[in-house]
Amino acid sequence: MKIAFVSLPVAGHLNPMSALAARVQSDGNEVVFISVADAEARAVAAGLRFVAVGTDHLPLGSTKAVEQQFSTIQGGERGIGQNFGGSIRS
Repeated sequence: MKIAFVSLPVAGHLNPMSALAARVQSDGNEVVFISVADAEARAVAAGLRFVAVGTDHLPLGSTKAVEQQFSTIQGGERGIGQNFGGSIRS
């Protein structure tokens, strides 16, 4: 069977999903792991074939910058979209 796994490139999503994908692959299934470029090292370390998506908008290293932006967000009247220059709609 051919199965694709898609995950956000953050530890709480990436770690369990890559472990699950590796387990499914060990049962003889053809597995591909799909995420942004920052997830490649973790997927490859788990022995998975990796396909990067969104590299034009989220090149290697961009996850760290996005995490830093989220760590500075505070609530209030502006809402999350305003903290990112209106690029995120709440």
